Amino acid sequence: MKIEKAVRKAIPFIGCFYGKSGSGKTYSALKLAQGLANGNKICLIDTENGRASHYADEFNFDVINLEPPFSPTRYLEAIKLAEANQYSALVIDSISHEWEGIGGCLELADEGKTATGKSLTGLNKWAKVKMEHRKLMQRLLQAKIHIIFCARAKDLLEQEGSGENAKITHKGIIPIQEKNFPFEMLVTFFMQNSGKVTIEKCIKGLQAELKLSPNEYISEKHGKVILDWINKGSSVDFRIKELRTEGMEIAMSGNSDLLLKWFTGLNMKDKLLVKDNGLNEELKNIVDNYSQTLNSTEESTITENEVKELQTLIDKTNQSAMDICELYNINALQELPKSDFEILKKSLQNDTQKTQTALTI
Repeated sequence: MKIEKAVRKAIPFIGCFYGKSGSGKTYSALKLAQGLANGNKICLIDTENGRASHYADEFNFDVINLEPPFSPTRYLEAIKLAEANQYSALVIDSISHEWEGIGGCLELADEGKTATGKSLTGLNKWAKVKMEHRKLMQRLLQAKIHIIFCARAKDLLEQEGSGENAKITHKGIIPIQEKNFPFEMLVTFFMQNSGKVTIEKCIKGLQAELKLSPNEYISEKHGKVILDWINKGSSVDFRIKELRTEGMEIAMSGNSDLLLKWFTGLNMKDKLLVKDNGLNEELKNIVDNYSQTLNSTEESTITENEVKELQTLIDKTNQSAMDICELYNINALQELPKSDFEILKKSLQNDTQKTQTALTI
């Protein structure tokens, strides 16, 4: 940990266009990418059945047609492929499939299981899925190329009042993605009708330079303005970014042995970069955090053997498994929190002794 002078860095752009179908997200994203790439290569990850290729006559870009499942891991593979082939700008159309598409986060949560095949319940179903989503977000924040997202949008509806007085109120339009997704962006553009945009989130200094009035169209010049603003920042040591990205992907496995193996395999120069920039401590903390998440997911509910042990005790009392489930507000004994196991077991043992004593008398 060290204190140093704050300096704006020339970090690659990360932004998002979101709006309803037909609002001009893909076209606007490609226009912006043209300016950001500044004559260099552009790649587009297409999850929309090849629709982006309709613009192939107007824009010069390569495409990765991403098929289901739309898991965070699949998106990561496609992003790495684009980086490895040295594209300057990457358009992802659309990032919404990662959240609610086939094999996306919502489906993964519904199918949630532990490493042993045990079905997860409640919030536990989301633990691993959110961890995979965070891996994707962290990887994007460490990217070496400019990334532009296109996200579908939906109406935000809320119920006000209850009973006969209840009414549904429209609260606006939101991206179809995890709720914190927009906050990771440098710039968030909301698509109005016919391709016009409104800036919803942007750093003040950059927004002043963009000079984008409400309901204006995005053009290549806006991408060049952003690129010029970024390049005014101090240069970034991309080797450190690469090491941080590599290290974080391993650290997020929660396996300290794998992290140590990665570090010992580095050359001496890279090892010094990791140490001098405090990256070693940062990665150790990430390992600890993700290890705790994994452990809590695996161990938060009782095992099958513990279920059988409780059922045996229940059968010896005047209670039923249904009574126990109602008491703990669970659907089945398998959902009993591990922290409650010993207390319940002792209680059932006492009840068993009382029942046996009563039968003897």
